[in-house]
Amino acid sequence: MTTSRSTSARGAATGTRGRASAREPRPAYECDACGHQPPKWVGRCPECGEWGSVVESTVTGPTVSGRVVSSRMPAEPARPIATISA
Repeated sequence: MTTSRSTSARGAATGTRGRASAREPRPAYECDACGHQPPKWVGRCPECGEWGSVVESTVTGPTVSGRVVSSRMPAEPARPIATISA
């Protein structure tokens, strides 16, 4: 009798489960004309319509499910609600 593991069980055992490594650079794309960032390379920017303006750069940093995670640091410290006017 043979037992087989599913792909998800194998990933759970190794701790990978399809996540990208935080140290691994991944490609990012940005339009030189308008700054739009499509998820993959395209010949024509879907935002402004310029041909050949989407260029590849490398993004490094922590990722979760292939997405860059922000540091979520506030721009300014918290203020008491009584000091905020409507």
